[in-house]
Amino acid sequence: MKKKQELNYKRAIIATIFAIIIFGAISVIFGIMPWNVLPANYMGAALGALIGALITLVLLKGQTAVEEQKGKDIRILERKIDVFQNYIKDVWKVWEASITIEIFRELTLKYYQDLMMYLDNDQARTIGDALTDMGKRIQKSTFDDTEKVHKEIVLIINTLIKEIDLGGEIIEDIMEEHDIIVFPHLFRNSILDKLNEALKVNDETSIFNEGKYEPIRENDQDREFIAFEMKKFSDVFLSIWVGGDVKKTEMAFMASDKLDAEFYRRREHPGKMRYRFGNRVDLSVPIPNDEDNTAAPLLDFNNVESIKVFRKKKRDFPSTLAKRVLYRLVEWKEENLGIVEFFEKKLGQEEAK
Repeated sequence: MKKKQELNYKRAIIATIFAIIIFGAISVIFGIMPWNVLPANYMGAALGALIGALITLVLLKGQTAVEEQKGKDIRILERKIDVFQNYIKDVWKVWEASITIEIFRELTLKYYQDLMMYLDNDQARTIGDALTDMGKRIQKSTFDDTEKVHKEIVLIINTLIKEIDLGGEIIEDIMEEHDIIVFPHLFRNSILDKLNEALKVNDETSIFNEGKYEPIRENDQDREFIAFEMKKFSDVFLSIWVGGDVKKTEMAFMASDKLDAEFYRRREHPGKMRYRFGNRVDLSVPIPNDEDNTAAPLLDFNNVESIKVFRKKKRDFPSTLAKRVLYRLVEWKEENLGIVEFFEKKLGQEEAK
């Protein structure tokens, strides 16, 4: 581009010199004005006009080049900001979940295809190393792994923010404070989502309807459980105690006081859930081949210390709990009958319809 501009300037200078020579030659040859009387001031004026035109040409070309470069820089900056913002959104998705090979692959591909062309070597190395460290923690959800992934996310985002000179940055201490507030709500929802997923409540073959949190006052104590009503037997629920004044996470089959059942294993304290069938099953203890081979402590969403344990050491408890529930359901027997057979026998075919 510069070489082309220089060539134009040379042509303009040569053309100007030739124009001056031709002007003088024509004036003398055609007798317009004798050479000895050709006014010096006239020649000076002509020469000044030509030089002025040349200078104007140079200035205009320079200004045009500046404007073109400015427009190009603005377009690059706009594209750069767009690429950075999209990448920040992609990285931010990892914050609420453990990193998977699919997410890692997507982040690295966008790093190569979109991001690197806008980074200098140091910035590219910083973000590349952060992605590498995140990749070492694929499918890991311990607190240490999660915390390290979060630090790499903050590093990537702050590097991109600094590059486009927005002036701000993520402050980790503030994010930690916010995570302490948000975690119990996300954890609570995650438990319900994992259980619904494990029990395949949206599948026609599932014996349960979608679960939901239910409050219960039992033995003069306020408790909370997740209730999964059975599709074939209304008012019969798989009940999982996950909050309130309980010493451990348990499950049992319960019935509401709407069910006029003559049989029951135990009549609970009068309330919303009146009958219990079979024993309560402890879900806090590990099962064979359990990835988490330690007993789960008290889970109480309203207890700061209880939630702290799950936030730091047992973030993957929702998945662990879902696996334990499935295992215990397969094991469940009452009068040597499985779940459906037991209720068909006790409640009769009419209720099962």
